[in-house]
Amino acid sequence: SLLAVPAVYGFAHLGHVTYDLAEELSESAASRRGAKLVSTFFPTQDGSPITILLTRPLPFGSEEEFRRACEELSISLYTQGVDSVRSLTDPLGDYPPGKRMGLFDKDAWRRRLLLGHRITKERYVSAVNALDLRVARFDIVLNDNPFSIDASATLKNLRHQLASESARVESPWHNASVTTSGTTVGITDLREITQADQRRIQILVTLGVWLVLLILLRQFVLSSYLIFTVLLSYFATLGVTFWVFSTTYGADYSGLDWKVPLFLFVILVAVGQDYNVYLVTRIIEERRTAGLIDGVRRALFLTGGIITSCGFVMAGTFIAMTSPAVFHWLAPFLPTGWIDSQAPVLRGITELGFALAFGVLLDTLLVRSILVPSFVVLWHARVKKAKPHQV
Repeated sequence: SLLAVPAVYGFAHLGHVTYDLAEELSESAASRRGAKLVSTFFPTQDGSPITILLTRPLPFGSEEEFRRACEELSISLYTQGVDSVRSLTDPLGDYPPGKRMGLFDKDAWRRRLLLGHRITKERYVSAVNALDLRVARFDIVLNDNPFSIDASATLKNLRHQLASESARVESPWHNASVTTSGTTVGITDLREITQADQRRIQILVTLGVWLVLLILLRQFVLSSYLIFTVLLSYFATLGVTFWVFSTTYGADYSGLDWKVPLFLFVILVAVGQDYNVYLVTRIIEERRTAGLIDGVRRALFLTGGIITSCGFVMAGTFIAMTSPAVFHWLAPFLPTGWIDSQAPVLRGITELGFALAFGVLLDTLLVRSILVPSFVVLWHARVKKAKPHQV
């Protein structure tokens, strides 16, 4: 029950990870400070639009028909999360649906001048003669950070809408192929691939280790419980890590670095099951000569020092990964010149080091020392008590 709360919290926040490359650096990094200033004084996502290319199987009959189809599609792409749509008929995205072009509106005159300008055609009309009336380009500027989950959700909605438009028979873009590119597209693909791989790794590693335990111990319940303790330790560690760093960084914190849950799982399962096998096999050996209770005590006595020492050595190694952040926080209290307070710190490495150190200590001091021996004693006592009733 002690681990249940952080484990549930960790499971609930398993997908709360960030792929923002800027957030990998601490706030003292020059690149991050510059990006923050740009977003403060120029609060748009103009620098990272989603670029969409639609390619028809056959060209439009005329340039006027091509322009009309582009304008209709531009209007339909103004969905939730979209700030502006730039295309052949609205190069600057100044006219969302509902905004009228006034006679003395400077934006209207600017749009009229740009519609026939050479730069507009070079950007939104293919320079290849065979594709000039077949390919249309649209630049979608989003309201959200291009690395954020909300931006990825907007991209998915746009892709779904364009797929429906391509499938609609009466649409001028019927059977058109859709291609997307940009920062949000790359980050969304990376997120989908890594999270799919993470799920496969977690399932395959868990099943593989469980089968190995089953072969070694030949006890279904005990092998399953050992796997359960490792998963419990993993999710509890994830929950504590998320809570610590979300509390430390405050409202600007968008989640753990995406590599932390993946590497933490693989390493904790490997280390945890090594300790499991070492302890349980020793309990089984000692039980044959000393009985259950004395066998567990003797196994803990003989292996406890080794497991604990190994755990502290590994935790000390992992916690060293957080040393740049620790020294950065201690810089005001250290002698001048010892630490460069403006030196950037890699947040992902700090999170991973903390998570691994905490997870190994949790596994060593609580799971291996208390949960596993207690379960072995209680389970074998229950089995022994149930046997007379089965006869």
